[in-house]
Amino acid sequence: MSLNDSSDEKESEAQTSSTRICTACFSSVRPGSDHFCCSTTAVSNLIFLAFTLGTLKAEQVASGILKKRMDDENIKKGSQFRVSTGGNPIMITIGTADKKSERKSVQQISLQLIKELQIVLELSLNKTKQLVSVLRKGMESQLAVESNVLGKLKDLEQTISAYYQVEKVISDDI
Repeated sequence: MSLNDSSDEKESEAQTSSTRICTACFSSVRPGSDHFCCSTTAVSNLIFLAFTLGTLKAEQVASGILKKRMDDENIKKGSQFRVSTGGNPIMITIGTADKKSERKSVQQISLQLIKELQIVLELSLNKTKQLVSVLRKGMESQLAVESNVLGKLKDLEQTISAYYQVEKVISDDI
């Protein structure tokens, strides 16, 4: 019987003094009951055991494991490293680089650059608004793009519109 069984069985196992834990897979072992040791059972049982201590303690266990791995593999703060999940691995970045010079710095994207992108990519005001939103989200900072850039673009277009007039021309040559 593993620790992943129903909660009623878990409570009764916790109260039974003859219940022991297998050192290979961390499953509950009782006299007369079978269990099957495998690494996936061990992982899920360790996760379960960590969460029985409470969410905060489970997080401390997880951070302790990551810190140990950083120490063992000489991974510096701010560096990315791959973590196995049993499925698709994930990339983790813990903390920020200790030295300011090693930290990535992002300059603010100016109104001028946004206007150039709008012209070159032939973006409408709505598409430009989406571009600004994607840039802020991707750079994980509202300050990545100059503040009130859309209002400033509208003001710029109104200022420029005083110098030209748009006329619709219908041609019968087609």
